[in-house]
Amino acid sequence: MESKTPTIIDLNAELAKLTMFRGLTPQTKRAERRGSGTQLGRYRDGILIAGKSAGTSHWETHPEDELVHVLDGTKILDIVCDDGPPKSFVLRAGMIAVVSRAAWHRFHSAEGGTTWSATLPGDHIELDVNDPRTVEPKKVITTGAPSIIDLNAELTKLTTSEPRNRRSRIARAALRDWLRTATAASASRSLPGKAIGKPISLVTS
Repeated sequence: MESKTPTIIDLNAELAKLTMFRGLTPQTKRAERRGSGTQLGRYRDGILIAGKSAGTSHWETHPEDELVHVLDGTKILDIVCDDGPPKSFVLRAGMIAVVSRAAWHRFHSAEGGTTWSATLPGDHIELDVNDPRTVEPKKVITTGAPSIIDLNAELTKLTTSEPRNRRSRIARAALRDWLRTATAASASRSLPGKAIGKPISLVTS
Protein backbone atom coordinates (compact mmCIF):
# COMPACT_ATOMS: atom_id res chain seq x y z
CA MET A 1 0.00 0.00 0.00
CA GLU A 2 1.34 3.42 -0.96
CA SER A 3 2.26 5.66 1.97
CA LYS A 4 -0.02 8.67 2.53
CA THR A 5 2.45 10.47 4.78
CA PRO A 6 3.04 14.03 3.49
CA THR A 7 6.48 15.43 2.78
CA ILE A 8 6.92 18.53 4.94
CA ILE A 9 9.78 20.92 4.21
CA ASP A 10 10.94 23.77 6.45
CA LEU A 11 12.04 26.06 3.62
CA ASN A 12 13.53 28.70 5.91
CA ALA A 13 15.63 26.08 7.68
CA GLU A 14 16.85 24.57 4.41
CA LEU A 15 17.75 27.96 2.95
CA ALA A 16 19.67 28.89 6.11
CA LYS A 17 22.04 26.01 5.37
CA LEU A 18 22.97 27.39 1.95
CA THR A 19 25.68 29.89 1.03
CA MET A 20 25.58 32.26 -1.94
CA PHE A 21 27.73 31.03 -4.83
CA ARG A 22 29.23 33.97 -6.70
CA GLY A 23 30.86 33.88 -10.10
CA LEU A 24 28.51 31.32 -11.65
CA THR A 25 29.25 30.63 -15.33
CA PRO A 26 27.93 28.06 -17.82
CA GLN A 27 31.15 26.10 -17.24
CA THR A 28 30.78 25.92 -13.44
CA LYS A 29 30.76 22.30 -12.31
CA ARG A 30 28.25 20.94 -9.85
CA ALA A 31 31.01 20.11 -7.36
CA GLU A 32 32.14 23.74 -7.34
CA ARG A 33 28.65 24.85 -6.32
CA ARG A 34 28.41 22.47 -3.39
CA GLY A 35 26.71 24.15 -0.45
CA SER A 36 24.82 26.69 -2.57
CA GLY A 37 21.96 24.41 -3.65
CA THR A 38 19.92 21.53 -2.33
CA GLN A 39 17.26 19.09 -3.38
CA LEU A 40 14.27 19.74 -1.15
CA GLY A 41 12.33 16.65 -2.13
CA ARG A 42 10.43 14.94 -4.88
CA TYR A 43 7.24 16.28 -6.47
CA ARG A 44 5.23 14.12 -8.87
CA ASP A 45 7.80 12.85 -11.39
CA GLY A 46 10.23 15.68 -10.70
CA ILE A 47 12.07 17.38 -7.88
CA LEU A 48 11.94 20.49 -5.71
CA ILE A 49 15.25 22.33 -5.53
CA ALA A 50 16.55 25.55 -3.96
CA GLY A 51 19.68 27.53 -4.60
CA LYS A 52 21.59 30.76 -4.04
CA SER A 53 23.80 32.10 -6.81
CA ALA A 54 25.15 35.15 -8.60
CA GLY A 55 26.32 35.03 -12.18
CA THR A 56 25.03 33.29 -15.30
CA SER A 57 23.77 29.72 -15.55
CA HIS A 58 23.99 27.41 -18.55
CA TRP A 59 21.15 27.10 -21.05
CA GLU A 60 18.82 24.21 -20.38
CA THR A 61 15.47 22.69 -21.29
CA HIS A 62 13.03 20.48 -19.40
CA PRO A 63 10.52 17.97 -20.78
CA GLU A 64 7.72 19.58 -18.74
CA ASP A 65 6.88 23.06 -17.41
CA GLU A 66 9.18 24.41 -14.70
CA LEU A 67 7.97 26.63 -11.85
CA VAL A 68 10.56 29.05 -10.43
CA HIS A 69 9.91 31.27 -7.39
CA VAL A 70 12.38 34.06 -6.60
CA LEU A 71 12.57 34.42 -2.82
CA ASP A 72 15.06 37.27 -2.62
CA GLY A 73 17.30 39.30 -4.89
CA THR A 74 16.68 39.65 -8.62
CA LYS A 75 17.03 37.14 -11.43
CA ILE A 76 16.97 37.79 -15.17
CA LEU A 77 15.27 35.01 -17.12
CA ASP A 78 16.53 34.63 -20.69
CA ILE A 79 14.23 32.41 -22.72
CA VAL A 80 13.74 31.38 -26.33
CA CYS A 81 10.09 32.33 -26.90
CA ASP A 82 9.87 32.20 -30.70
CA ASP A 83 11.96 32.23 -33.84
CA GLY A 84 13.47 35.60 -32.88
CA PRO A 85 16.34 36.27 -30.47
CA PRO A 86 15.96 35.18 -26.82
CA LYS A 87 13.88 37.52 -24.66
CA SER A 88 14.74 38.66 -21.13
CA PHE A 89 12.36 39.01 -18.18
CA VAL A 90 13.20 40.60 -14.81
CA LEU A 91 12.08 38.52 -11.83
CA ARG A 92 12.18 40.27 -8.47
CA ALA A 93 11.69 38.76 -5.02
CA GLY A 94 8.15 37.46 -4.69
CA MET A 95 7.71 36.76 -8.40
CA ILE A 96 7.00 33.37 -9.96
CA ALA A 97 7.76 32.28 -13.52
CA VAL A 98 6.36 29.22 -15.23
CA VAL A 99 8.78 28.25 -17.99
CA SER A 100 7.11 26.38 -20.83
CA ARG A 101 8.10 22.80 -21.50
CA ALA A 102 11.10 22.30 -23.79
CA ALA A 103 11.86 26.04 -23.95
CA TRP A 104 15.54 26.93 -23.79
CA HIS A 105 16.18 29.17 -20.78
CA ARG A 106 18.83 30.39 -18.37
CA PHE A 107 19.11 32.75 -15.40
CA HIS A 108 21.63 35.40 -14.52
CA SER A 109 22.00 37.84 -11.65
CA ALA A 110 24.75 40.33 -10.85
CA GLU A 111 23.97 40.76 -7.15
CA GLY A 112 22.66 37.25 -6.57
CA GLY A 113 19.32 35.73 -5.75
CA THR A 114 17.63 32.87 -3.95
CA THR A 115 15.16 30.64 -5.74
CA TRP A 116 13.26 27.43 -5.35
CA SER A 117 11.80 25.53 -8.25
CA ALA A 118 9.77 22.50 -9.22
CA THR A 119 11.14 20.80 -12.30
CA LEU A 120 11.47 17.56 -14.20
CA PRO A 121 15.16 17.32 -15.12
CA GLY A 122 16.02 16.92 -18.79
CA ASP A 123 18.68 17.55 -21.40
CA HIS A 124 20.69 20.73 -21.15
CA ILE A 125 23.85 22.20 -22.60
CA GLU A 126 26.66 23.84 -20.69
CA LEU A 127 28.15 26.19 -23.26
CA ASP A 128 28.76 29.91 -23.08
CA VAL A 129 26.66 30.92 -26.09
CA ASN A 130 24.23 33.76 -26.69
CA ASP A 131 21.64 31.53 -28.34
CA PRO A 132 21.45 27.76 -27.74
CA ARG A 133 19.97 27.22 -31.19
CA THR A 134 23.39 27.83 -32.65
CA VAL A 135 24.37 24.55 -30.96
CA GLU A 136 21.05 22.71 -31.19
CA PRO A 137 19.43 24.25 -34.30
CA LYS A 138 16.70 21.59 -34.45
CA LYS A 139 15.24 22.66 -31.12
CA VAL A 140 13.01 25.61 -31.97
CA ILE A 141 10.27 26.46 -29.53
CA THR A 142 7.63 28.93 -30.73
CA THR A 143 5.46 28.89 -27.61
CA GLY A 144 8.05 29.41 -24.94
CA ALA A 145 6.78 32.69 -23.46
CA PRO A 146 6.76 32.32 -19.67
CA SER A 147 3.83 33.02 -17.38
CA ILE A 148 5.02 35.51 -14.76
CA ILE A 149 3.11 36.16 -11.54
CA ASP A 150 3.94 38.93 -9.07
CA LEU A 151 2.95 37.06 -5.94
CA ASN A 152 3.52 40.02 -3.62
CA ALA A 153 1.24 42.22 -5.73
CA GLU A 154 -1.46 39.56 -5.79
CA LEU A 155 -1.28 39.04 -2.03
CA THR A 156 -1.57 42.77 -1.30
CA LYS A 157 -4.95 42.70 -3.03
CA LEU A 158 -6.23 40.30 -0.41
CA THR A 159 -7.52 41.83 2.82
CA THR A 160 -9.70 40.68 5.67
CA SER A 161 -12.64 42.31 3.92
CA GLU A 162 -12.06 40.39 0.68
CA PRO A 163 -14.50 37.56 1.49
CA ARG A 164 -17.27 40.09 2.14
CA ASN A 165 -16.43 42.01 -1.05
CA ARG A 166 -16.36 38.78 -2.99
CA ARG A 167 -19.74 37.73 -1.61
CA SER A 168 -21.09 41.15 -2.51
CA ARG A 169 -19.82 40.84 -6.09
CA ILE A 170 -21.33 37.37 -6.38
CA ALA A 171 -24.66 38.62 -5.03
CA ARG A 172 -24.73 41.55 -7.48
CA ALA A 173 -23.89 39.22 -10.38
CA ALA A 174 -26.64 36.82 -9.34
CA LEU A 175 -29.12 39.69 -9.10
CA ARG A 176 -28.16 40.92 -12.57
CA ASP A 177 -28.69 37.43 -13.99
CA TRP A 178 -32.07 37.16 -12.26
CA LEU A 179 -33.17 40.54 -13.60
CA ARG A 180 -32.13 39.61 -17.13
CA THR A 181 -34.05 36.35 -16.89
CA ALA A 182 -37.12 38.03 -15.41
CA THR A 183 -37.07 40.76 -18.07
CA ALA A 184 -36.72 38.22 -20.86
CA ALA A 185 -39.58 36.16 -19.43
CA SER A 186 -41.76 39.26 -19.14
CA ALA A 187 -40.99 40.19 -22.75
CA SER A 188 -41.92 36.75 -24.01
CA ARG A 189 -45.28 36.93 -22.23
CA SER A 190 -46.11 40.48 -23.37
CA LEU A 191 -48.44 41.18 -26.29
CA PRO A 192 -46.87 42.32 -29.58
CA GLY A 193 -46.14 46.01 -29.51
CA LYS A 194 -46.86 46.32 -25.78
CA ALA A 195 -44.29 48.33 -23.85
CA ILE A 196 -42.62 46.40 -21.05
CA GLY A 197 -41.61 49.48 -19.12
CA LYS A 198 -38.46 51.35 -18.24
CA PRO A 199 -35.23 49.40 -17.74
CA ILE A 200 -34.38 48.64 -14.12
CA SER A 201 -31.33 50.43 -12.77
CA LEU A 202 -29.14 48.24 -10.58
CA VAL A 203 -27.12 49.96 -7.85
CA THR A 204 -23.69 48.36 -7.64
CA SER A 205 -21.89 50.55 -5.16
